[in-house]
Amino acid sequence: MDKQQASWLIVRAFGLYLLIQAFMLGLGILSEVYTAHRYTKLASSLGTESSYVTAILLTYRISLVAWLLKFVLYSAAGIYLLRRGRFLMRWLQHVPDSPTEVGGDGDAQQLVGRERR
Repeated sequence: MDKQQASWLIVRAFGLYLLIQAFMLGLGILSEVYTAHRYTKLASSLGTESSYVTAILLTYRISLVAWLLKFVLYSAAGIYLLRRGRFLMRWLQHVPDSPTEVGGDGDAQQLVGRERR
């Protein structure tokens, strides 16, 4: 397996991981929506004097925004990585501009160490 195939595999595997995380977040969002709906029903049945239920409902709505933001970011990154991920692939396959000289004096000194003459 050469460097290009290894980087391709890494990018696709990470993209798949992010999409699985987005799916799990999607399930969490559904549970948050259901819980918020149940608290809304509870708050409406108790009346407006129940500030505790209203505070819990506000907390669930705020956390729902955070869940949605994570879901959008994870799914967008996962889709990008599964559909080529060109920037990351170029970065992983980067070749330096100035190649080092093979067989020069510096190579032998690095391998053996500096000897006294």
